[in-house]
Amino acid sequence: GHPPTMIVPLAIATDIREKLSTDDEGAVSSISLRMVRTGDSTMPIRRLLLIVSTGFDAEAGFGEGVIGDGGPSDKDTDDPIELQVVAGGHLVVQHVLPDTTQDDLESGQANVYTVPVAVPFTRTMIDSVRLRILGEDLWLPSRVYLFGLNNAQGRPDSIIPLVHVDRWG
Repeated sequence: GHPPTMIVPLAIATDIREKLSTDDEGAVSSISLRMVRTGDSTMPIRRLLLIVSTGFDAEAGFGEGVIGDGGPSDKDTDDPIELQVVAGGHLVVQHVLPDTTQDDLESGQANVYTVPVAVPFTRTMIDSVRLRILGEDLWLPSRVYLFGLNNAQGRPDSIIPLVHVDRWG
């Protein structure tokens, strides 16, 4: 089994285009989540799913970060964040998180990113995972989760947990 603190994905839906709402005529009230298998340590990882949560900074508010100013408690940032993975002695992922339609890395947000993999690897091959800020800002995420997906695009059949930081700092 898995250690009790590990997050194990049970279902996933990707490329969702519908809005969820019970009071919007153009929206749906529910969507189906398809079951997904937990990959093993030898599953080829062809894409990553990164989930980053930032704490709420009451003084900064929601979505009000300023470049170079992470707020009094450094819970948000507008500086670029880079994810690097070294596996088998080679840099297999070097990806700067893009600006998206989300309130990226702002106060009180949970952001989801898919990250391409240059060379497929397995969990047993991982030497290091590095998340770094590319700027002058100070930033302190509250939670970080990284999963490996078995396909390069579309809905994955298998997911494997790679990094689980439930309380940063």
